[in-house]
Amino acid sequence: MDVASLVKSLSALVAVLGGLWAVYKFYKRDEHFPRVQFDVDINFIGEKSEQHIIEVVAYLENKGVVPIKLTELEFSLRGLKHDDKLIEGDKSINRQLKLPHKVKDARWLSDTWNHTFVYPGVRTRYTHVTSIGGEYGFLLVRGLFIYESDEDFHTSAKLVEVPKKLKRSD
Repeated sequence: MDVASLVKSLSALVAVLGGLWAVYKFYKRDEHFPRVQFDVDINFIGEKSEQHIIEVVAYLENKGVVPIKLTELEFSLRGLKHDDKLIEGDKSINRQLKLPHKVKDARWLSDTWNHTFVYPGVRTRYTHVTSIGGEYGFLLVRGLFIYESDEDFHTSAKLVEVPKKLKRSD
């Protein structure tokens, strides 16, 4: 075997090994796996006719290198009224405080949307504006989203105290 053939063979071998190494690193680091930060929040906007106007917010931040495509993005809003007793929940809620009143179940995505995207390095904010009665002292929002590619999902939750009286800016 002459030197030229040996160099060609070694070059081909190095190229194949380099490709295999790249694929190995790709799967070892799970770069194809979505990395997302999912947070929910409630913003108190104002009061009108003894109702609190609130904004239920979902934040999705794509910390990975692949776009995230979602088909479901929804929330459940539960409340604890001022006159409710504090009751521990059962095993289904890990014996956490029970918020017995369903205030609202809704989607952040419009029914006309089949899906939404969050691209790598982007933080996206989804909002839903609604109102609650003045009888609530605490609210719990639980958010859920489902990836389009499979049935994997993420959840996020936040408990907030309803302000006794919102400050006016006038």
